[in-house]
Amino acid sequence: MVQRTLDLPSLLPAGSDCHHCAGRVADAVAALPGVNHVTTQPDGTSLLLEFEPQQISYHAILERAHMVASEIARTIDHCRLHLSGLDCPDCALTIERRVGHLPGVVRASANYASSSLLVEFERGRVSVEDIRRPVEQLGYRVVDRPDVVPHQLAWLREPRALLTLVSGVLLTLGAVAQWADAPTLPRVAFAGAVVTGAWFAARGGIAALATRRVDMNSLMLIAALGAMLIGQWAEAATVIFLFAVGNAIEAHTVQRARHSIRALMQLAPQTAHVLTDAGEREVSIESIAVGETIALRPGQRIPLDGVIVRGASEVDEAALTGEAMPVPKQPGDPVFAGTINHTGSLELRVTKAVHETTLARI
Repeated sequence: MVQRTLDLPSLLPAGSDCHHCAGRVADAVAALPGVNHVTTQPDGTSLLLEFEPQQISYHAILERAHMVASEIARTIDHCRLHLSGLDCPDCALTIERRVGHLPGVVRASANYASSSLLVEFERGRVSVEDIRRPVEQLGYRVVDRPDVVPHQLAWLREPRALLTLVSGVLLTLGAVAQWADAPTLPRVAFAGAVVTGAWFAARGGIAALATRRVDMNSLMLIAALGAMLIGQWAEAATVIFLFAVGNAIEAHTVQRARHSIRALMQLAPQTAHVLTDAGEREVSIESIAVGETIALRPGQRIPLDGVIVRGASEVDEAALTGEAMPVPKQPGDPVFAGTINHTGSLELRVTKAVHETTLARI
């Protein structure tokens, strides 16, 4: 039995990060006679093959993989949309189901943590604009780049926080008016608190009901409506206000976490010094191929994942691991993009392209 690997990015350049497409290639290869086992490597960049060379050659396996990959590239396209306003897991599921039911969409995967939507669709049957339309109809914005958090108190100017604040003021006004035994003001104030506090929850709840789902937002709306129908206006306003406060805090916390991860991704430098027969030259990291050798001087950040081939140093990996003490490195040791070379000059052989590094995959 022989073990070999297939490089997925070279087979599926447009959909190398699509596990569904990688699975299609793996299934096609696994069905060949003589292939015992096919496993996707943990980093998702290659397939590990186990086959009997007496029954099938590696060239035949590679030919079959290229044929399936070419068919995928000819018929299937991918797009990743960054979303603004995606603030709950139920909302992500609603978007996923709405887009997934479009004719021509093979698969839609909404990621709440990264606030993005990955769509796999049939080329020619549906366009990116067709995919954007239902997302925006649900009340979310498709943006060119992910949202950022400018400073600590900026979230207080966001519509969700402002409406939550207005809901709290109206709830307080209604409670005071009720205590003062005013005739109609309490009900008006409580109704206003419900409307402003439930504005964003109503958007998510109605969208979920439109896809024949009942989520947390729709349940809260039903509870508030039920309380108002039996005359418990104060209880309805209180529940909706507390729910809005919880959602506002959650949205702010998640957005800051997203911002921190995106800031981490900016750690890797954009250029590197590649060693060639003609000498050392500075190039963009996007143009550096796996197997090339790059030079690092003390104090520089490491641009790509690699293995040290010459030199010894200490590398600060705190940005990735949290370990405060620099780690000694010598020839044969792995190093990762975004970490800092401390004391010595190094030469390293690149093992991951820019989009496949440990930092990029985080």
